[in-house]
Amino acid sequence: MRKLVSDNLYILIILSIVLLGVAVLDWAFFQTLPYGYFMFLRWIITSCSIWIGYRTYAKMSKSNTLILFGIVTILFNPIVPIVLQREIWTIIDFIVGVIFLMYLIKNYKATSD
Repeated sequence: MRKLVSDNLYILIILSIVLLGVAVLDWAFFQTLPYGYFMFLRWIITSCSIWIGYRTYAKMSKSNTLILFGIVTILFNPIVPIVLQREIWTIIDFIVGVIFLMYLIKNYKATSD
């Protein structure tokens, strides 16, 4: 059961990275994604950040990770959204995508050893 939960989290993280990448590429090339896509993105990123934060809190370790994903959760909160210009969101999307990728690589290596 524990392996299944971590596999589901990894799938959610990969989905988050892909969705963030699509948002960044859309800004760079097309700028045609509807507003609904970005609301969906907010829900996925917030869910993933809460899940990572909960797992970090449950392990009672890595308080920096908990703080970092807490900030991501607040920033991408879909219930009380923070309104910024699209260019700023693109930079934030890229940075958060890199953060998720680094978390995925670091924790996947730790579980496969």
